[in-house]
Amino acid sequence: MIRVTTIIATYNNESTLAQAIDSALGQDFEGQEIIVVNDGSTDSTRAIIAGYGSKIRVIDQTNQGVNRSRRPAAAVAGGTYLAFLDADDIWLAGRLELTCAALERNPQATVAFSDVIPLDEDGRCGAPWVVGRAPSLADLLTRGWRIYPSAVTMRRSTFVACGGFNEHLTNLSDVYLWLRAREHGEFEYVREPLTIYRTIDFARIGDKYRLGRKAFARAVRDRYGRAASRLAADMDQVLASSLLTKAVREADRGDLFSACRATVSAMRLSPILLLRSGLIPRIFRPQNLSRLHRSRHERTIPIDE
Repeated sequence: MIRVTTIIATYNNESTLAQAIDSALGQDFEGQEIIVVNDGSTDSTRAIIAGYGSKIRVIDQTNQGVNRSRRPAAAVAGGTYLAFLDADDIWLAGRLELTCAALERNPQATVAFSDVIPLDEDGRCGAPWVVGRAPSLADLLTRGWRIYPSAVTMRRSTFVACGGFNEHLTNLSDVYLWLRAREHGEFEYVREPLTIYRTIDFARIGDKYRLGRKAFARAVRDRYGRAASRLAADMDQVLASSLLTKAVREADRGDLFSACRATVSAMRLSPILLLRSGLIPRIFRPQNLSRLHRSRHERTIPIDE
């Protein structure tokens, strides 16, 4: 009997995919099926998947993005629960057992999740990111919570009722799904780090998520009204902080144009952070002003729309 369907969506993850699949196969858990969705990969993904034979089910599709990769797997899933595993993350022992047990103990719960261990781009693990408790809907609407897909197991019926991951959102569709799922019932929090989560440099987060923030803010405000204002503002502050981190780095290495571009983008999201960042004195150091003067006739400062 299939109790949980593990969904792994992958696009050109040849360097990490096998480790992710192995961590799912290594779970000491009865009743798991694993569905890998190859989202039009052009690297060696297909050969890696083929090496697992009948241990996994495979769905091949043209490249459509991660949101549209999870949906076909959920549509054919045989499990009562869905567990998500990003193709660059790793499950630790007990990941399925403990989250599924939490859902089984509480029929009112729609989602069970755990803490994660961050793994940076240099391959170093940090201290666990501890969430601390299961959030209410009001909590989720107040600020971003560190609930990541690879740490989540949810009832398939809830996933279907929520419409899955919102395909109209370029980014933050997981945050929106957790909000929708919380409308349907409680969350269960497993107070253990059960997933290794690959992170990106904080200075790159702003560029990665900035373009999708308007669609996310619009979606949460359309559904939750003024109650979503704090969440949207919190997201803007995180993105602005990331962009200012990038701006400081660019200013320190003398790239005033990149620093100004990142600063303008950050200022549009959260003007007050610019004053707190200490960035202005760093940009206007004498050596930076000299660089700017020498190059002002060669190019203009690019400003994002």
